[in-house]
Amino acid sequence: MQKHISFIVLIALPGVPSRLKNGQGSIVGAYMNRSCVESEKQALVLLKESLVDDLNYLSSWVGDDCYAWRGVGCSNRTGHIIQLDFRNGDLKGDQINPSLLKLKYLAYLDLSNNSFHGIQTPDFFWVIQVSNISQSVWLIIKGLVPHHLGNLSSLRYLDLNNQHKRNFQLHIDSLEWVSRLLSLEHLDLTHVNLSGAINWFPAINMLPRSVLVLKLQSCQLPDNVPLHLPFINLTSLVLLDLSHNELAYLYLQFNHFNGPVPSSIGNLTSLLELQLSGNNFDGSIPESIGSLTSLSELHLIAATNFRLSWIPQFMAATISSVAHLF
Repeated sequence: MQKHISFIVLIALPGVPSRLKNGQGSIVGAYMNRSCVESEKQALVLLKESLVDDLNYLSSWVGDDCYAWRGVGCSNRTGHIIQLDFRNGDLKGDQINPSLLKLKYLAYLDLSNNSFHGIQTPDFFWVIQVSNISQSVWLIIKGLVPHHLGNLSSLRYLDLNNQHKRNFQLHIDSLEWVSRLLSLEHLDLTHVNLSGAINWFPAINMLPRSVLVLKLQSCQLPDNVPLHLPFINLTSLVLLDLSHNELAYLYLQFNHFNGPVPSSIGNLTSLLELQLSGNNFDGSIPESIGSLTSLSELHLIAATNFRLSWIPQFMAATISSVAHLF
């Protein structure tokens, strides 16, 4: 059985302006030849025919001058269509005509805030393959995240942030495909339901060492974390967000961390044990740690430059319930 998804997609490449001014058609630069490439114009006509346009968003798509058509942007050097911006168009449809593939030079496609319901997964991913995506993909999808995303081996930035759909309409059944994103630097799975993801932790550990940012906030992470791994691959991480996942044990000892303890530590409200010793933290403990009401062990001593005297008075009630303060 084929799975169906509804989606919002924004694809952007470096060197391409982020938005068309006022959503109107434009020539990016000073290309003077006002004659459209006929094959590209016909591709747009077929695309329009596949959409339901109740608000007449595409009413300007008449005549031969497709450069003046709303949402169409063209290269100043070649005259080819390089941008399509349909954001907030309230366009509808259960398919997008594959004529879009004829726009070989398309580098920017914004279909955000439209109503494309019932798009089949394979059809969705020919959209991804329109151009040589090597920089960024922002997606807000409803349903199961297709494993085909792993085919984007040159992708550097993948944002599946589902924060504005907090009923977890977006979910992942396996993360094994992420290991094929060989150039990835930024992965954001915020509010994506990973409760059914098989072997999620070993799969995350197989991300390339190029990954700098990994956000797994509010992902309903399952507790099947292996006790031992043969190696740790994420050696270049600069930011790791595991907040709001009912994390119970967090061991960060002897990592040479410095600076103040981040206030975001208070988001880990299910923590039973927190190990911070053997680092170079300084400053006082953040007030947010008072939110860790289930904490039974707090390891602080042996953290260079850190003193128990910095524990503020407001934490007295919390600290009194801590069984072991090292």
